[in-house]
Amino acid sequence: MGRIGFVLTWIKRRAKMDYGGGDVRIADHFGSPGEDCQPLPGEFGAAVELVQTGKTAVVGYLDQENESKALPGERRVYARNDDGEIVCTMWMHNDGVVDITNNNGSFQMTANGDVNINGVTIDTNGNISTIGSLSAVGVTDSTTSVTLGTHIHAGIGTPPTPGT
Repeated sequence: MGRIGFVLTWIKRRAKMDYGGGDVRIADHFGSPGEDCQPLPGEFGAAVELVQTGKTAVVGYLDQENESKALPGERRVYARNDDGEIVCTMWMHNDGVVDITNNNGSFQMTANGDVNINGVTIDTNGNISTIGSLSAVGVTDSTTSVTLGTHIHAGIGTPPTPGT
């Protein structure tokens, strides 16, 4: 038999669940292997009775505050602060794109394997491009293009020649 209750507290992979009418039980948490997560107090959990043992197991939780955005075939994972606000997200899209974001930055791998980290793109051949400045071993050039591997210097200790 299945039950829906809400989470009161979390204790080492076990949820203290309130099913209403004074029925409060500790339920083992079951989730996918490799996932380490826990619900916030007040969220709903779906539980089933384990016939052989007489125990209850929670097999899923419902975040009622944050909108579901994943499309068919996608997987979106997010972390929340104590107030239930999303603070970071990993979203695997159904077209092969992977996005990782938080309030301060982002990482995206495109379907063709190029990677963009906060506006810096690294393509699958290892080429790096950015609309901002690029610094490498003490060399900075934010006004003109300089090819780091083949640029020219006027002499030892001089800056690179723009456009080379």
